[in-house]
Amino acid sequence: MSDERSRHPVRRLPGGLTLRAMVPNAITAAALCVGLTGIRYAIAGEFEKSVLAVILAGMLDGIDGRAARLLKAQSRFGAGSTAWPIRSPSASPRR
Repeated sequence: MSDERSRHPVRRLPGGLTLRAMVPNAITAAALCVGLTGIRYAIAGEFEKSVLAVILAGMLDGIDGRAARLLKAQSRFGAGSTAWPIRSPSASPRR
């Protein structure tokens, strides 16, 4: 019986990053781009496009963590960055 890893060696890119680790990172980059595009649409006054872009960015943000777990490409940074709260003055706790 041969081990699964011995049949399929892990390919690493020149920077030491595996291809499967790049998939969640690419989804995250796409979410950032779509979110920034949503901001640009809002500044331009195209609010319908802005709302759609922000919703899509949120969906992509949810997908990237699932893709990382599915591909076993999780990182401490990825786990921590998803947990950062986005706070506005109205959402911060009152004391």
